Parts: sequence; structure tokens; C-alpha cells
Amino acid sequence: MIDFDEASHTYTHRGLIVPGVTSVLEAALQEFALLPGELMEDARRRGQLVHAATALFDLDDLVFESVDVNLWPYIEAWITFRKDTGFIPTVIEEQVFSRRHFYAGTLDRIGELYGECALVDIKSGGLPMSVGPQTAAYAEAWNFRRPAPEKTKSRWCVQLCKAGHYRLHALKAARGDFSAFLAA
Repeated sequence: MIDFDEASHTYTHRGLIVPGVTSVLEAALQEFALLPGELMEDARRRGQLVHAATALFDLDDLVFESVDVNLWPYIEAWITFRKDTGFIPTVIEEQVFSRRHFYAGTLDRIGELYGECALVDIKSGGLPMSVGPQTAAYAEAWNFRRPAPEKTKSRWCVQLCKAGHYRLHALKAARGDFSAFLAA
């Protein structure tokens, strides 16, 4: 079993620190290094709040009046995505652990999208180049030793935009994404 300390964003397994998917990719790619610290912290905080609000919406537990007005466009984009595609998540913010490769992470959603079991990642800012390797790592950890009907068949990224719309990105099933993650 995997343990997660939210304050330090640290995963552990039987007392050993386990590298997290996001931390591994941030260190290897350094794609966020161009953002000044304050902007990076604002973006990270917004992402956390959007993830929390979309999770509450998916659990049918969101108190709409409690949502900060600045987050509304992102929530509206998620609601529109759900309506447009018929996506219904069956797994929400699930921690995964790869015993084979010894890493952990928290995937955003798994559910049926376009007739197949899909992993869906939510972004509330720009689309980082790490999204392919990130979702490939989550999918690999999720799929390991699961029966075929429970395995994800596709990976997607829903980019929720400040203007209240979304962009859906299909992440190709190329094996290169997972190899890139392992190389990191």
C-alpha cells in the first residue's frame, strides 16, 4: 500500500520514500523553471483548487455557492466537457503505485470515454510537454495486474481554460511516452 503526505507531497511505501510521477518529470524536464516562483505557486494553487472542485462535482457534492468566482470558468469548462462527451468518471483522484518500477502518483480520472475505459488528466493552465509521459506512467501503474476490462485503453488530457471552454487532447498510445517517463 502507498501512503501520501499532502503537506510535503511525499509518497512512501513501507517507510521508504517513493518518487512521485510529477516530481520526477519536473526534475527531469524543468519545463516549469521559466515561471517566476510567485506565478508558479499561483498556478499550482489554482490547479489544486480546480482539481478539488471538479472532484466534488463528480462526486455530486459540490456546493456551487462556495466556488470562488475566479474558478468558475474552469468548473464550467469541466461541466461542459462532461456534457459534451458523456464522460462519467468511475475513479476520481486515485493514488497508484508501481511495484515493478517503484514510483507513485495520483491520477485524475478513469471512466468511459468514447466507448472505452480511458484515463483522463485535468489541466487548468497551459499544456505541459510532460502530460504524455505523466499519463503513461499513471496508466502503467493502474493497468498492472488488472483484468482486461478494468485496464485503460486510451489517455486524454482535458485542458480547462480561463475563458470557460475546454480543449480535449488525445494522447497517442505510443510506447515512447512511458519510455520517456522511465528515462526521467
